[in-house]
Amino acid sequence: MARLPREASFDLAKELGKPSFTPGARDAGALVELIVGGDEPTVTKAAPALAGLRDAARTAIVARLEASPLDEGAAARLISVIGLLARAGDAPAKSVLLAKILDPATRVRRASIVALGKLAATGNKVELREGDRRSDAERRGEPGEPVVELREGARRTDSERRDELDDVRAALLTRWDASDVTPDERRALAEALGKVGGDAAMTRLQALDPSTDKELERRRDRAVLIADRTSKRGEDSTIATDVAPVHPLQVRLACRPGLGELLYGEIIKLDLGGAVRMQQRTDAVDVTLSKPWSALFASRLWATAAIRVPLAGLPERPRG
Repeated sequence: MARLPREASFDLAKELGKPSFTPGARDAGALVELIVGGDEPTVTKAAPALAGLRDAARTAIVARLEASPLDEGAAARLISVIGLLARAGDAPAKSVLLAKILDPATRVRRASIVALGKLAATGNKVELREGDRRSDAERRGEPGEPVVELREGARRTDSERRDELDDVRAALLTRWDASDVTPDERRALAEALGKVGGDAAMTRLQALDPSTDKELERRRDRAVLIADRTSKRGEDSTIATDVAPVHPLQVRLACRPGLGELLYGEIIKLDLGGAVRMQQRTDAVDVTLSKPWSALFASRLWATAAIRVPLAGLPERPRG
């Protein structure tokens, strides 16, 4: 039985902010319009809600893209939702992205490129699944409509991912070789090619001369690094403990409770090239390590070691 349309007084944007509300297929068109509208807080809620509608979402988005002309920003936002569907394994959504990489609008092409790159960004496939059904009292939608969740699905092997990405890689390479690629688009392509990898992608990235575009240079370098790491993921590797770090490392050596002072004295004698500090605890010592990691092996009292890594954008916490 067809669902009745919402009442005229129904405020979908407001309802999206309620944990008890789950949109249904009949809301797909309205969700599309919220994303087209571009209000940032609303778009953030509407995009995953729309993606959760799966086939209904794709149908509504494609219809809107083919209807009256949209500004580039609105169309690009809709393409990003198509990208969520493609990451969930929706083959028609992936086909939309492959077609839109040739769209006349630069921002739409760029959004498609970014979305295609994200298909390779993780070994996990995003899963759109139905959750537990809620009672009418628990939700504000139609009786019996399922909750839809976006979550990570089963992990795929590298070979499976490479096979799935052949058409994506080919489309990105074709666009890379085009003569009308804009600088912003080139940056997105560099990042996407680094994620999908492959010999042809690596060849183009390494041949690129980004000397006049520092941002492109940064993305190219990162893309080459990612592609190289991905290609070598199946190879055996070891940690080079006999090589000094490029920059001094802040290392916390942990020991059994009560042995902190003994460990401190032991580390001082080793002269590791930096400061040694005892915390207000008896089971750890902080060390500034400038020598190879193997220098720590001369100490017999520490049991575990952790490297202190500052988190960008967060204030430094007091040590202790």
